Amino acid sequence: PRELSGGQRQRVAIGRAIVRAPKVFLFDEPLSNLDAALRGNTRVEIHKLHRALGATTIYVTHDQVEAMTLADRVVVLKDGLIEQVGTPLELYDHPANQFVAQFIGMPSMNMVAANAIPSFSAATGGKLPADGFLGVRPEGLRVHPKQGAPVSDVQGRVELVEALGADTLIHVDVGGVPLIARQNERTPLHAGDDVAVELDPSVLHLFNREGRSVSA
Repeated sequence: PRELSGGQRQRVAIGRAIVRAPKVFLFDEPLSNLDAALRGNTRVEIHKLHRALGATTIYVTHDQVEAMTLADRVVVLKDGLIEQVGTPLELYDHPANQFVAQFIGMPSMNMVAANAIPSFSAATGGKLPADGFLGVRPEGLRVHPKQGAPVSDVQGRVELVEALGADTLIHVDVGGVPLIARQNERTPLHAGDDVAVELDPSVLHLFNREGRSVSA
């Protein structure tokens, strides 16, 4: 009916599909017209339905949160071509290229051009191509007050602090290179503070000039 909102029409369409008991469901961005709270609740209900019905479900979305939470396997497409297929965590931990690396995860993976931050490049042990890129997810960075930090740490300045309650996103400028760090604890840092940025070498991702992973 015309009186129904876009979100209500989507939910009606899902219900009509379920009563037909199909062997395969195709959802094409079914949550796109819902507000944030309802989108989260409906996502959970779709996941429960998938488990209860046991039917194969193909779910098309541009929302990486939906892809990560609903899928058994994710197919990442770009310009109609398959970039990578795998479980959500396989794509998160071992992205095949820069496109996948920055599609999966929120905030996106930090990308730093080779030699843009020399100490970061040095942490790769010479494995980073001279014209390649180094990737590190926000949780792979630690930000400390500059005072008392090891001299070896990278120096930067806080641009923005986003306190999200359970964790904190710290936006840092390092010599013109923007980085985002995620920390589980709350921080005394504020915009304008001079800080040291510590990198965890064990979680680095390396990409060549074409954007393909060379981390293996």
